[in-house]
Amino acid sequence: MPTALLLVAVFLLACRISGLSPIFQACQLQKPAGVSPLVGCPAGTILVSQTHSEAVFSSVQKAVLSLPKTGKAVILVEEGEYHETINITRTDPVILLGQLSPHTAFDPAGNASSRNLVQIWDNKFVQTGMDDAQSAMLIVAPSFNASLIGAGPTGAPLQPLFGNVDFRAYNIDFQNRAANFSISQALVTDISYANASFYGCTFASYQDTWYTGRNASTYVVDSVIFGQTDYLFGFGTA
Repeated sequence: MPTALLLVAVFLLACRISGLSPIFQACQLQKPAGVSPLVGCPAGTILVSQTHSEAVFSSVQKAVLSLPKTGKAVILVEEGEYHETINITRTDPVILLGQLSPHTAFDPAGNASSRNLVQIWDNKFVQTGMDDAQSAMLIVAPSFNASLIGAGPTGAPLQPLFGNVDFRAYNIDFQNRAANFSISQALVTDISYANASFYGCTFASYQDTWYTGRNASTYVVDSVIFGQTDYLFGFGTA
């Protein structure tokens, strides 16, 4: 098959799998040995890897903290497990891309659980004196006070600010692994005063997996959210 036709076929197949981005898939696909993982990525993309010599960061959060205050930022995360909490306070767009295998990415019978190569996880749970938000392992909020959930029908006090206008994550598993020993809330997400969308991702915990907070809008495509107790809650729009 001529190269042009092959590229068109791959593009059309990716469009059928809504968790894949036709814009970013060339960046996300693993490259042959000797080829930079950043081939096909937008200019300025930051590589996070635990093994590749080209990576400046082995931690996703350290890459996030390195970002300038303005301009769209793209971070490519190589295959692996990353034990950390991600906290996005930046207001300008942030895009996290999980690396994908060219052998499984376009399988129409696949799903996010079988397709993803990147897992980001922590194992925090709510203990006495903690706000529920302090157990989350993915926080997109402009400040600590803005991330707080509080209690009762009104929750924590409203904050006069707004955070990220366009946070996106593609093909990443986000996990709170406190499930094996948790006796209380153990959040995966806390999206507050921000806009966030997720494509081909999974979110796993035991209790209160997904929280969309005050003045937040979340959009989820071809993804899986699962838990055991009260795993969807919040004040925002989802």
